[in-house]
Amino acid sequence: MLKRFTILILCLSFALFVSSLSFSQDRPAATEEKKTEDMAGDEVVAKDAVKSSAISALQAKTYYDGVTTYANSKVLFKLTTKDNVMTDKIEYRVDDGALALYQVPFVIDAEGKHIITFFGTDKLGNKEDEKTFRITIDNTAPDIMVIAGRPVVKIGDKLYSTKTVNFTVVAKDALSGIDTTQYTINGRDYLDYVAPFNIINDGEVELKAKSLDRVANLSEMFSLKVIDDADGKEIELRETSVKLFIDNIAPKVTVSPDKELVMKDSKAIASVDYKYAVAAEDNESGVASILVRVDGKGDFMAYKEPIAFTTNGDHLIEAKAIDKLGNMSNSTILSVFVDIIPPQSIIETVTE
Repeated sequence: MLKRFTILILCLSFALFVSSLSFSQDRPAATEEKKTEDMAGDEVVAKDAVKSSAISALQAKTYYDGVTTYANSKVLFKLTTKDNVMTDKIEYRVDDGALALYQVPFVIDAEGKHIITFFGTDKLGNKEDEKTFRITIDNTAPDIMVIAGRPVVKIGDKLYSTKTVNFTVVAKDALSGIDTTQYTINGRDYLDYVAPFNIINDGEVELKAKSLDRVANLSEMFSLKVIDDADGKEIELRETSVKLFIDNIAPKVTVSPDKELVMKDSKAIASVDYKYAVAAEDNESGVASILVRVDGKGDFMAYKEPIAFTTNGDHLIEAKAIDKLGNMSNSTILSVFVDIIPPQSIIETVTE
């Protein structure tokens, strides 16, 4: 009887030992499952990252394009195993690295293609065949270019453009690809970029652009090429915000005689001694050129010096100006009658 009781006690002790081992193996796996979603899903959220990475990702995220699985370095990789009796350990390595005992979810910092090799072993030494998981780490945010259809002009410390200019936003991402691209012209309210746009507002606007790739890497830095008015050279700006002054107002043009004209029957009368100066002013980007045409003949030509008339009769001066952004004024017209014929005097004798 004592022998049977002793055997029963030994069996119970062994059963309790096996149960405690099984519980110690299963409990961490259950806890780890709460940390991340399955890697086959679209997104893995890392709540307790075991490493910190200086990357631009907003959150841990994966993306599968049908061929390649992408992730950023905030994504955790979790390994689990099951066994019909009792599990012992999981071992793994990344690429050609040393074999390591798996303990907690891990991250991969280095950008590019990687292979995770892993396998489990049970308490009796049974080892499963090695398995592999291929992943491409993408930690680089998109590259953004804002392209102006006509040059933005830098004059002094201001950047000028007009409502006629088309702006195109080009975002590129070498790995996971572009998810969304947005822009704003008031610095606050972003719109999805779908096609080139014009800025019709007058005055100063704040241009911003941002782009998100498919694994949540965010870029708010963009490039914009401008022309420096001082030397005509192209400058590439790289900014998160650019203030543009939208100049839609053409210059004002005046045609002025150097002496006051004589008015007769609503007609301006002048002599050959008069000279006519053409001037233009622009309060924003400035005047680029002044064009004139005399007596409606030929094309408009660049204004160089005051105009004079040497022939008798009606004459016409047409003048217009273009600012540095291409805004052209309407023609200003001066009509004048030039009198070069001297008086005809006679003498009469009076006998009365």
